[in-house]
Amino acid sequence: MAYELTKEFSFHAAHSLTVLPKEHKCSHMHGHTYRVLFTVRGGLDPDLGWVVDFGVMAQEAARLHDILDHKLLNEIEGLEVPTSENLARFVFDKMKTALTGLVRVAVYETPTSLCTYSPYEDGVTVRIGPRRFSAVHMVLSEGFEEPLHGHDFQVILEFNCAYGQGIEAKSVAGAVLSEVLKQYHNKTLLPEFPDQSDISISDSEVEFSWKGRKLILKTEDVHILSNERHSTAEVIAKDIAAHIGFVLREDEGIELYGLKVFLQESHESWVTVV
Repeated sequence: MAYELTKEFSFHAAHSLTVLPKEHKCSHMHGHTYRVLFTVRGGLDPDLGWVVDFGVMAQEAARLHDILDHKLLNEIEGLEVPTSENLARFVFDKMKTALTGLVRVAVYETPTSLCTYSPYEDGVTVRIGPRRFSAVHMVLSEGFEEPLHGHDFQVILEFNCAYGQGIEAKSVAGAVLSEVLKQYHNKTLLPEFPDQSDISISDSEVEFSWKGRKLILKTEDVHILSNERHSTAEVIAKDIAAHIGFVLREDEGIELYGLKVFLQESHESWVTVV
């Protein structure tokens, strides 16, 4: 049985992506508080009962911190183009000798942008979010009813892309995610073919009735969950993923795979669509 141990450290640094056009904001000098997570995988030492000493991982974190903290990353050998992708690979290469079970390095350039590097996995992982939208829904099925109520939903988008496409993919996918979530924000989410209820949709109104009750809404205030019978969090996440996946796959310039959508309905509850 294999175990994975993850350690985290952070540092402050400046960089500029001079390979980008001058009109791109990242071509200018700017800074970040980076968070770096690195993961070691292995079996238990039968005598010590651990995979690796967290203290050893902490020593490596401190060593890389000293290399990167309060530096201009462009001036560090190997980081002449200091993207998140290159930074993740740089940290991995610096740590791999001391941490022989190292399998993965993830870099948060901002609190909502994550890049993961592993030589054992194809390409890089890009994570965008959380992005928020507010919406109303209800859960209605035979023998069960969760009344009409609302949430501040959170959405995280994650996918893999070819190494070197991370910046463009992050920009394109972030814009797509923002546009898609506009369809859900401040809307009542209703299934197209509801179970245990009826729905009537016109150009101006949506009439939703169940158990002798009726709700009449402006069509512009409703998002219809296509070909669905319910409006549970699982269905909402699936609908969001379908919209995002369709738009992203229409972009022939970027090859994306492993698309995941994480939907948080409450602090305790996440739904993932893969």
